[in-house]
Amino acid sequence: MNPIPTPPSAHGGDQSLASARREILDHLLQHHRDLLLHPQRHQAELAQAIDTAIAHSTVPPAHAERLSRELRDQILGAGHLQRFLEDKGITEIMVSGAQVIVERDGRLQEVEGFQSDEDAYTLAETMALRQGERLQLAQPILDFGWIDGSRVNVVHPILAGGKVAITIRKPDRSRPLDLGSLVAGGTLTERAADLLVSAVAHDRRNLLITGAQGSGKTTLLRALLQDALRDAPLRRVVQIEDTPELHLQHRHVIALRARAASQSRAGAQAVTLQDLTRAAKRQRPDLVIVGEVRGAEGVELIALAQSEATGVLGTLHIARPEDLPGRFYYFGTLAGIGITPADMTSWVFATFHIVCHLERDEEGRRRVTRIVSLDQRTETMVDLYRLEGGDLREVAV
Repeated sequence: MNPIPTPPSAHGGDQSLASARREILDHLLQHHRDLLLHPQRHQAELAQAIDTAIAHSTVPPAHAERLSRELRDQILGAGHLQRFLEDKGITEIMVSGAQVIVERDGRLQEVEGFQSDEDAYTLAETMALRQGERLQLAQPILDFGWIDGSRVNVVHPILAGGKVAITIRKPDRSRPLDLGSLVAGGTLTERAADLLVSAVAHDRRNLLITGAQGSGKTTLLRALLQDALRDAPLRRVVQIEDTPELHLQHRHVIALRARAASQSRAGAQAVTLQDLTRAAKRQRPDLVIVGEVRGAEGVELIALAQSEATGVLGTLHIARPEDLPGRFYYFGTLAGIGITPADMTSWVFATFHIVCHLERDEEGRRRVTRIVSLDQRTETMVDLYRLEGGDLREVAV
């Protein structure tokens, strides 16, 4: 495991650097305010301005590189968290006040934190403002995408025991994007991969990829779609997400994105996944993909599949495939449709054909543990593949 590089502990040298940092920031605000208004548009100019200001300061040459990096991170990136965003081995960053914990190779570890709880809160405010949001009592919980595609959730200290809570889920760039690489890495077998591709590309089956958080659902969905759509260039796809993660390379894809209501943008009303799923039927889709089904949009997805004969695909957070009907019954209560559990079970078995379930083992590896077929006639799940003795084995039906 590679250690995360950290600057020296906060002693006298750090205090002098902090003073120099404040002076240089004041200088940039005074002389380069126009660049700071849109830092992402002027990265090269700001980097040059930072280096010039440091060169004319009293900062010892030995500390100049560190100060330059910290200022670039603060102005152009995510401040103290930028180094963790850039570390390819880290998949998630969790902040509670000054404390920072990261997930690396499937394991949690504490890393160098902020100097204070106030510094963490200031960064949360800054990150939100850069994405057009405001962290305030009137809007104490924020969800937004970061510059690199990460998903950011921020909770105001008033709801989190007096300390700001920040959780950043990084895009899965370190993982392979094609099924061949997933097969080579042991996520699933070649025959199982062929089954999934054929189900989506040729048999037009409705498929859900399930598992717990961090089990690799989105990675597998992205890889499956890449292979399944390769030979179907004219298939019209509607992709629905709240934070872009799939990034499909397909000629006829309409990427719809949900949006939370924002008090920082006048008249910006919320657009939910349910709204987008309902609107998708008007786009004449051959395939509708919901990046993560977790609410009333699940009922709309069933209605779309049954009324329009549209193929549907998505991921779902459940512990085992048998929990699927109960999860959709919960979605039905959120949608307020007044359906019984038995009727929702019938709907689920009439709509979906295959469930592919993933789990993460103790070593952090993502594995397909079951692929099941839904039998509408008997309303039972039949295992097609099951992980046994460390191997994904085909089950004789």
